[in-house]
Amino acid sequence: LGRSPSDAREWHRRKAEACRTKEEWAAAEWHLARLAALGESVEPERDALRAYVRSWRFAPGTRSWPDARAFPDLDAALRDAIEEEALASDLIVSHSPRIDFSRRFPETTGSAAAYAARVIDSDSIRKVRILVGSDDEVRIWLNGGVIHENLVKRRAAPDQDAVEAELRKGPNRLLVELANAVGPWALYLRIEDEGGRRL
Repeated sequence: LGRSPSDAREWHRRKAEACRTKEEWAAAEWHLARLAALGESVEPERDALRAYVRSWRFAPGTRSWPDARAFPDLDAALRDAIEEEALASDLIVSHSPRIDFSRRFPETTGSAAAYAARVIDSDSIRKVRILVGSDDEVRIWLNGGVIHENLVKRRAAPDQDAVEAELRKGPNRLLVELANAVGPWALYLRIEDEGGRRL
């Protein structure tokens, strides 16, 4: 395009930031790759995009969420069965930090809850901070215990909620319930240690 290398670097940096602001994650990563090819250091920006949990196992199907003023009705036995089904399903990797439940459950248009799970391995007992953004309601269990719940209607954005938790040594089961009233249906989630480093 006739740009000097310095102009090209500036252009790609502006574009990458604009794409991140608009949550166009794949485009942001493309511009960061071009910056790296031009000799720019982009590791902090790439780390920020990589910080989000993108690999999930989904429970098959959804559950009705008829009353958006209350969490979906879920007793311990049903929660355990949903988690077991989810953890037995195929691992799905998202192309972006935004986990699009609408894409995963295209037949569901609203008033529904769905469940995603994963196992987090820890080499020691450690305190962590889980940052989550959701559209809409979100509830999170760690090793069978509720660690976060927010009965809310909103557009998902990164880091809307933060919760402190403790991982045990070895495998830790994380289950996320995401209920949607209508429209977009998405999740952002990342985990960091006490020093703010991504896990």
